[in-house]
Amino acid sequence: MNTISGRRRTGLTAWLTLAAVTLYWLWDASGSVHWSSWPILLTPFLLVLPGLVKPSRNVWLLTLLATIGYATVGLMDAIANPSSLAPAAALAIAALGAFFLLIPAIRTIPSEPVADDPDQEQADTDPSSD
Repeated sequence: MNTISGRRRTGLTAWLTLAAVTLYWLWDASGSVHWSSWPILLTPFLLVLPGLVKPSRNVWLLTLLATIGYATVGLMDAIANPSSLAPAAALAIAALGAFFLLIPAIRTIPSEPVADDPDQEQADTDPSSD
């Protein structure tokens, strides 16, 4: 049975919390965010969600990278639109919190083995290359 470690569970919870705060921000700031940008803002959540359950280091790194974009959107909206300051600040804080909670979660996932170079193996075993 595949169990999720404590740090990965914390990272997954932070990512899902960021998704909930993003939905709240989109709902509350509907005047400042055009409806056509909703799929763009929600796509990162849908792309990485299946990969977060199984420990794939690349998916978790992509998730970490996506949190930077959400923090930027939250900070920029807080500056540009003072009427939606609370939801935008919540988005920025949730994104930065997810960023810092995902780092220990990524450290628990072992790195994937690198495929060996077949040319290097041939040179190692070929006595004529000496």
